[in-house]
Amino acid sequence: MAGEFSIASFNLHNFNFDVRGGGSGADSQFKKAKAERICGIVRDGGYDVIALQEVQTPETVASLIGLLNDGNPNGRYSFVHCHDFYETISNGRFKSPGREKRGELAFIYDSESVALFKDCAVYQRLNDRMWLALDYFISGATALLATSLGVGAFIGDDEDGEPEMERDKAKRDKANKKQNGLKTVGALGVAGAGYAAHKILESQLKRMRPPFVAFFCKKVGDAVDEGRQLRLINVHSQFGRTDADRFTTPSQIRTKEAEFVLQEAFQIVKSEHVDDVSLALTMACGDFNRSARQLQVIVDEVNVKRCDPIKIGVTKNPVTPTAHLTTVSNAKEAKAGRPWEYHYVSDYDHFAFDMDVWSPSDAKRAFGLDHEKFFVLEGSERRAISDHLPVVIKTVKF
Repeated sequence: MAGEFSIASFNLHNFNFDVRGGGSGADSQFKKAKAERICGIVRDGGYDVIALQEVQTPETVASLIGLLNDGNPNGRYSFVHCHDFYETISNGRFKSPGREKRGELAFIYDSESVALFKDCAVYQRLNDRMWLALDYFISGATALLATSLGVGAFIGDDEDGEPEMERDKAKRDKANKKQNGLKTVGALGVAGAGYAAHKILESQLKRMRPPFVAFFCKKVGDAVDEGRQLRLINVHSQFGRTDADRFTTPSQIRTKEAEFVLQEAFQIVKSEHVDDVSLALTMACGDFNRSARQLQVIVDEVNVKRCDPIKIGVTKNPVTPTAHLTTVSNAKEAKAGRPWEYHYVSDYDHFAFDMDVWSPSDAKRAFGLDHEKFFVLEGSERRAISDHLPVVIKTVKF
């Protein structure tokens, strides 16, 4: 049906697999079995588009597509990966800028039900705006974090060519007044520490995985409904602990990343003009590394601050999708129907959507997933294929 999509998002947990590579070791066998399980989830779900995170190479997705299509090069499933997106949509005529290679993001889509929008000029214009906004955001966010932590903003070099922070300049000036213009070693030491903190915070924000954006239109038979467009922003925020933890927390970094996606990136994607498109729904999906409650707080703040008319909603989740999954090999437990245990630890995977275009009264993510398909049998043990469950919106109609 025109304007009706079924969408999923799935973090595949450090997946790197090439079916052409062969191999007979335990890890290779697990990757093959994991790929089959992923393909089963995609087939059973009947999704139009699946956003993937932590899929490390284009070859990995190509291998999944080969399995989904049973080796048929003209099969129904297609894909794009952030590393070679421009090469793919232009048949090699354009090259990807390169900064996208920091990401591990991809889309799989059913080419019988949706069409990928492939205008390179539109994507290049959009990404130029995105990168400009991202650079500006990183600079501003670094200064805000540094100031909030008492480090202060980096304001350049002092008269001796040493790095100088806003806070440190004030301290040094005060020390100079007390000692008749003589700088103290302590004041200069604080300046160097402040500069180091600032640069570490900046480098951490620069590790942001850039969002991966793709546009899709619904097919009706062989015809493409070009008047309506689904615009997806594939997201995977940072999680790991880094040197920046000396000055801030991973939580603060993740919050800043979510703010960028829901404010700057959302507005850029929504406002991009495409000829013949009369209605476009912008959605961000993926692993935000923020709980639904935390993300809702960010959304509420963004909705209040933004000057454009966008209002963003966030899906509510019936179960926790991010889990540590452990197996139970005890035969008695298995016979009782409990061959595994789930230890749910967080709720990080979400959809955020433009409420002016799509605002259902009950925007719950549905799963309908047989959890048995989340495990691969290795001898008498079971091994989970990911530490995330796929999140799904079964019907998006606009």
